[in-house]
Parts: sequence; C-alpha cells; structure tokens
Amino acid sequence: MSKMDDKDLVRAIEHLETAAEDGTLADNRTQALDYYRGENVNPAPEGRSQVVDRSVYDVCESLKGPILKLFLSGDEVVKFTPRGPEDIQAAEQETAYVNWVLTEKNDAFSLFSGWLHDALLQKNSYVLAYWKDDEYEREKYKGLSLEEFQALLQSGDAQPVEIAETIDDYGTLTIDATIQRTTAQGCVHVVNVPPESVLVDPNATTVSLAQSAFVMRREDKTISELRAMGFDVEDDISDGGNSVEDFERDARKERSWQLHDEDVEPDPSMRRVKVRECWIRCDYDGDGEAELRHVIVVGTTVLLNEEADLIPLVAFSAKPLPHQHYGESLYDEIKEVQDAKTALLRGVLDALYLANSPRHAINADRVNLDDMLVSRPGGLVRVEGDPMGAVLPLSEAYNPAPALSTLEYMDTVRETRTGVTRVGTGLDPNALNRTASGIAMLQGAQSQRIELVARYFATAVTELCSVVHALTLKHSRRASIVQLRNEWVPVDPRQWTRRKDMSINVGLGTGNRQEQMAFLMQMLQLALGPGVQLGFSAPDKLYAMLTKLSNAAGFKNAEEFWVNPKNAPPPQPQQPPPPDPKLIEVQQRGQIEQAKLQQSAQFEQAKAQQDAQMEMSRAQAEMMLEREKAQMQAEIARYKAELDAQVALEVARIRAQADVMRPINTMGMSDGLS
Repeated sequence: MSKMDDKDLVRAIEHLETAAEDGTLADNRTQALDYYRGENVNPAPEGRSQVVDRSVYDVCESLKGPILKLFLSGDEVVKFTPRGPEDIQAAEQETAYVNWVLTEKNDAFSLFSGWLHDALLQKNSYVLAYWKDDEYEREKYKGLSLEEFQALLQSGDAQPVEIAETIDDYGTLTIDATIQRTTAQGCVHVVNVPPESVLVDPNATTVSLAQSAFVMRREDKTISELRAMGFDVEDDISDGGNSVEDFERDARKERSWQLHDEDVEPDPSMRRVKVRECWIRCDYDGDGEAELRHVIVVGTTVLLNEEADLIPLVAFSAKPLPHQHYGESLYDEIKEVQDAKTALLRGVLDALYLANSPRHAINADRVNLDDMLVSRPGGLVRVEGDPMGAVLPLSEAYNPAPALSTLEYMDTVRETRTGVTRVGTGLDPNALNRTASGIAMLQGAQSQRIELVARYFATAVTELCSVVHALTLKHSRRASIVQLRNEWVPVDPRQWTRRKDMSINVGLGTGNRQEQMAFLMQMLQLALGPGVQLGFSAPDKLYAMLTKLSNAAGFKNAEEFWVNPKNAPPPQPQQPPPPDPKLIEVQQRGQIEQAKLQQSAQFEQAKAQQDAQMEMSRAQAEMMLEREKAQMQAEIARYKAELDAQVALEVARIRAQADVMRPINTMGMSDGLS
C-alpha cells in the first residue's frame, strides 16, 4: 500500500463532504426555524387574517425547563464508577474535577440549553470540547529594591520574564523587572456548534460520532485568527467559495449583509475564510489499516494533518431513529398541527371580522363610495333618496363552534405526539375541576415523555464527560489546587487512568423531587431509629442520606448544613470552670503593660540602629568629601607648579633673546652718531 499525500487527502475530504451535504436536511432546518419564530411562511390573501399559530415554539420551550432542571439542580452531573476498592478515592476526585470543569469553568446552563434547543428543533445538535492552554498577563516594574523584588516573586504565581539590574553612584541596587502571572489555568472548554456547520458520514448508523468514518465542522475565521492559532497562511489564501451551509446559516441569523465599497481597501488580516476541520478515518501511512486523523483545510491548503485519539465533537438527538444518525425533531412531529391550527384560527378570525363588519350591496349611483369604504363609529354615508333602497347589508352567519372544537382536537393531537399537556404546563384553567387521578395520569404521561428525552440527553452527556476526561488526561502538564466540594484539594490529572465506565446522576427513574424527599425522609427515620439501635447505620451513612436530602431540596452544597464525619473535630474534654473575671482583668492589664514595654524597647532599639546607620553614612560621606578635597588640592598644586615652570622658561627665553639683541642695537646707535 502506498502512502497518501495532502492532495489525495483533500480529494478524499471533498468527496466525503459532497456526499454528506443534504439539501433536504438544510431546507428542513430552515423551515423549523421559521415555524419556531412564527414566521408567516404561508401568507393569506390580502385583507384576510395573517395570524400564525406557535405550537412549535410552545412545545419546545415547555420541554427545555424540566429537562435542564434534572441535570443542573444537583451538585453532580456525572459520576465515574471505580474499578475496585483501591480506586474509590481516585474515581471520586476525577468525578468532582470533571463536574467542576463542566459546571464552573464552563457555562453549563447556556451550554446545555443551546445543546437541547438545537436537538428539539433541528433533529441533531452538537458540542465541541477542546483544550485551552493557560492564559497569562504581564506586569512591568521599575526601580524595585532587592527586598521588594523578592517579595514580588513570592506573591502568587509570578514568574520573571525580563530582569535589568542597575547600581547608582552610591552603590544602591535597583531592579527593573517584567513578570508573568497566570490568569486562567489550562482546562477543557466546551462550546455549542451550529448544526448546519457539521457534516457527518452519510453511512453513519448511530447518533454518536465516536466511531464515525468522517466528521467535518465548517467555521469562518479571519486570517488573523488562523495566524494566532499558529498557522502560516497567506493574505490571498482561497477557501473555495460558498456552500449549502452558508444559506442555512443566513437563515439562522434571519438576515445577512455585507459591506461593499470599492473605494475602501479591506484589511487583509481581517478577511474571513471558510475553515474545514475534519476527523477522517483513512490509511494515510499506507500500512493497510485506516487510522483517525485530525485535518484542518482552507480551500485546498492543508494547515494541519495529525493522528487523533478521538473525535471531540459530541452529538445529541432528542428523538433518535434506529440505524440513522439524524433523528426527528419537534418540528417534524407538529408541523402539520401548527399549519392546521393556523388555518383554523384565521378562519375563525375572518368570520368574526365579517360578523362585526359585514359587506354591503350598494347602488353606486346613489351612494358615495368614499364614505362606504371608510367604516368607523359615528361615520356618515351620503346617499340620494331612501338609504334602505340604496344600501343592503349582507349578513354573514358566525358559528365558531366547529372551528373551536377542531382546534381542541388539534391540541389533543399535539399533546399525544409530544407529551406536553396543558395541565402540565399550567395552560388549562379547568385543571382544578378535573379528578385527581386524571391529572396524575396526564402528568405521568408527560413525565414519561420528558424522562425519555432526558435519558437520551444523559447518554450524550456521558459521552461529553468521557471526552472531557480524555482531553484533560492528554493535555494537562501540571498539578493544580482547585476547590472541589467546598474544599481546596490538589489535583494531578497526569496520574489519572483512562476511564470509560460512568453512570449518570440526574435522578432518572427515582420519581420527582417531592417523591425523592419523601423516600429519603422515611429512610432517615428508619436509620435514626432501628438502624442505630441494631447497628445497621453509622454516621457516614446518615451524612450520605442528609446530603441526598439537601440535594433533592435544591441545595447543591450540603456542607453548609451538615458536618461530614470525616471532617468533624474530635470530642473535646470537659472544660474546667472559668477563672475569676477580676483575675483575668489583672492578667490582661499586665499583658498590656508588658506589650507597651516591649514596643517601647523595640522602638528605642530601632531608633538607635537608625541613628547609628545615619551616623555611619554621614562619616562615610565626610571621608569621601575629604578624600576628594585632598585630591583636588594636589591637582591644583601640580597644575600651579607646571604653570610656574612654563613661566620661568618663557622669562629665561625672553632674557636670552634680549641679551643677543643688545650688541646689535649698540652698534647701530654708534653708527648713527658718527
């Protein structure tokens, strides 16, 4: 088998991408958004009612709240199962850490809400987990003393980046430093992914993508963002143009606009290109076996090509279908219900409008048409002759009973298909008049529907937590101190083991919260009575019951109310009687006086040390001044001696010259006299 090159890999990706694109699915998703928003996709003729029923919106929003409450009202979303007695502590710590990452380091409510919303409305929904490294910020300091610099390094997690030392004329050391602090520790982040940006192998037979042969996520990024990710890309790199996903994305945003100005030159680094991130199974190395590879492509340019351990994209379908990746949505179930109710509502309103404002047969020659076309209370209509012979009202029979009974039937169809009843959502004002058993049956049917969707969601959350655990195990490079269950504990993911056995802890199959609290209260009474007397219970067992009871009541941190027996202080011996208050007052006065004396002695000692240091500094300064003065006087004396020697030499030279010139002058004078 020969190895593949990047061109072969790109051709394989483009082939699978073309096969995975489904225009019918894109149309379905776009229409689902329109129905959810209440868009008038089938407008009535002009002048007729344009009201639109919102059944898709009502059912979708009614299901989200109860399901999210199941997952986010407790203190744990997922729980790892230990492999043996020796693994219990490690499994508990990993459970707490993964839940901490999912609920504290990520916005679990927004994440789960978006994940669930997309699945209810658009068949499948996706989230992406990825590792985000530590985030840092730099601080610059100037003129620090050695003590200040050492104290700075001991505060927090400061790490020196640049250090510059300076010594002035007096021998004082100052330091200019740039330090780096960690603002956020590296951990796994999870984000919602728009369903229209994900393409899946058309041969996939399960909702889960863990074993899929091909998965692609398309996203628009700027050239600057790609360079910040470490990729070396050119300004003019091509991404290959538009696709079905672009139009579907515009439908999600309701409108799209783009600025066109030929006179303005756009910034090349801010140009957006389509980035295709793929996980594909292929025999890239030519060993005869396909392996999973992580590939990032822009157009035909491969930016990243590496072997991968897993697919960090997790899919969820609220209503999965056997042997298919894409399931059903609420839109698929109640589209025709919303269409029928829209038509019925429009018919009822049109009939009501006609009953309140009926049509008229008029004699156009005797009636002013402008007056007839304006219908308002107290309005006038100008006619010639007898108005009874010029205007004849056309009576319309108004009987809304059949339409209203049909609307009631369509609501029953909606409730049967979705399980969302008017009783359960508080929409039926006559619920109090129904029998208790009938209401219980309706609520039970609704809870079963919700529980079924929640179980599907629990499966997806299980896979997400497995991905979070695997990414943490792979990318973590150091131990850290984190607050888990209201305690600061050291966590070192490098010592973890790969886990696949997990159980979801969301209270499924154990009734609602009121039932759980009732059962726990009965168990607690039995434990405090016969359980303690017969030795069937212990403090740690009672604490576990109280913790579950607090969680069922909606309180995540049970340690605010109960003390863990493991952390309880040992019993204190009997305290002796308190001492005499007068004796305590005398002792306190003595301690205060002693403290004053110690403080005064320390002050005097510090003052003496400061005076001695100042005196030493003054003496050193005077010695340096005397030394400089002596050096200056010696320099002046040397300069004066040199100047005197030069003056003496100049005087001697002038005298010698004068002596030479004297006979000549004498001879000249005698010649002149003769």
